[in-house]
Amino acid sequence: MPSHARLILVILPLAGCMPLRPVNLPDPRTVMFRCQTGASVTATFLDRRARLVEPNGRVVELPQRRAETGFLYAGEAGTLSGEPTRISWTPANGAPLDCVAPAA
Repeated sequence: MPSHARLILVILPLAGCMPLRPVNLPDPRTVMFRCQTGASVTATFLDRRARLVEPNGRVVELPQRRAETGFLYAGEAGTLSGEPTRISWTPANGAPLDCVAPAA
């Protein structure tokens, strides 16, 4: 087998390991979401991670996870899921917040 064919056989399986990107979100993008409680959450979507500023000012960073639809970021600090204009933020030690981005 030619050496370039062997190289392809080695690299091809790695293609399935490529990192996922957020749906319809260019890097970086910062969005302020208004929550049903009246509070706001600011999310900056970066390359395979999201940085959130919670209503209390605490900043958390979450790695991207595989999602069937929309996006999903999850870590010890909590879980962020949703679509580009609607999110659900559930801090590890708190109640979930459902939030929307204001119309552009």
